[in-house]
Amino acid sequence: AAAGGGGGGRGKGAGAGKVSGTPSGPKSTKAQESAEELVTTVQVGELFSRPRPYMTEDAAAELEAEWGDALEKMDAFVLQGGSFVRMAKNRIGHFWDEDCYVFMVTQWRKLDEARVTDDGEGTEEMEAVAFFWQGRQAKKMGWLTFSFSTRAQMEKLVQANIGCDLQVEREFQNRESMRFLALFNRKMVMHEGSFTSFSSSLKPQLYRLHAWYPSTFCRACQVPSNAAFLNSHDCFILFVPFGVDSGMIYVWVGKQARQEDAATAQEIAHTDLWADYTVQVIQEGSEPRRFFWLSLAENVQDPHALYKDNVDCNTCRLFCCCIANGVFTVTEKTPSFCQDDLHDEMAFILDTTNHVYVWVGPFASDVVMKLSVKSAKEYLARLKRKEGLDLTVTKKGQEPQGFCVAFPAWGDHLHETRDLAKPIEYLGSVLDGNPYRGGALPQPTRN
Repeated sequence: AAAGGGGGGRGKGAGAGKVSGTPSGPKSTKAQESAEELVTTVQVGELFSRPRPYMTEDAAAELEAEWGDALEKMDAFVLQGGSFVRMAKNRIGHFWDEDCYVFMVTQWRKLDEARVTDDGEGTEEMEAVAFFWQGRQAKKMGWLTFSFSTRAQMEKLVQANIGCDLQVEREFQNRESMRFLALFNRKMVMHEGSFTSFSSSLKPQLYRLHAWYPSTFCRACQVPSNAAFLNSHDCFILFVPFGVDSGMIYVWVGKQARQEDAATAQEIAHTDLWADYTVQVIQEGSEPRRFFWLSLAENVQDPHALYKDNVDCNTCRLFCCCIANGVFTVTEKTPSFCQDDLHDEMAFILDTTNHVYVWVGPFASDVVMKLSVKSAKEYLARLKRKEGLDLTVTKKGQEPQGFCVAFPAWGDHLHETRDLAKPIEYLGSVLDGNPYRGGALPQPTRN
């Protein structure tokens, strides 16, 4: 719904709190003033509407069971030396953000009623789907190699062996479809770097396991090895290598974490990739000083004070603010939002339930920044949650810890600004065109 002047009339209202981090964007110019005059409509209805309903766990479980029954075979390939080679079985489910993968899936699909024979037989047919997964740090040549070389080879094999066309689905790190995530049964692990660097590293590595709603959207993502990134609402896996083939794995269970997530974290810790490591499950508040705190908070007297910004990501809301065709629009992102959703040309409003932030991209116009701050003030003024909520304006690369922990896979990989003079920077970087990718209703169409 259009709402003219959605936040311009009320600076601070009741419960608006204080505003910190005053934005310091480009100085106002005549061009920017003209651009502000061209904004004729303000659409901020989603900012004041209720959150989208999630798909229920029962509905998600039914879909997963249906897809599991239909699955016939899955082969995994990884890009190495300019070509895709078959991946070792103990690496399936582990993803490195500098790599590209192809998962060739053959599965059964129900025929349309018009194609079913009179005797009722032949109600299903085989189909082949190639899921191309691209890490957020992977070189863009991976997709080109698949598109102009590997894909043609796979299509020939599919036609010869199955007799059908090959479907291709492109997946991006932390923005995977529900159908793709279901292949890994909630045990997807996201690593930084490449497998080569991982296998030779002797540095502690920390992973945050978080399940969005529904819990099919579950990933264990590597985060900075710093106690400040711990969160009582989630489970964490700390990998402490002693040598190339030995070490400790701690499964840290937050006080408010779900038991299902704790069980999943333990299953991940016992995967074949870490078969030679000792696993120890620890509860929040009973962490050993040796190895655990020494790996995350060395020389800190009270490590628990480092992660005071406990945020339940499933209650957070992220809104995108942009201008197109003279219309300033605020739209809510999918429930399972990620850091990669923060685009340089836009501004975002993040509500963590105990704080409201306005994030401003380096290429966002002065007009977008001003209207976003006004909208956030109006949003804050209308909240009935509690008095004294604060509003903080921040920029890319200067995000406070309370902002970062609202993103389960936060990293420093996006702090560098893209070079607009190099079109290759945008190759493979796309906006997510599926508004329901994160589990919000309506439910995905069943195949």
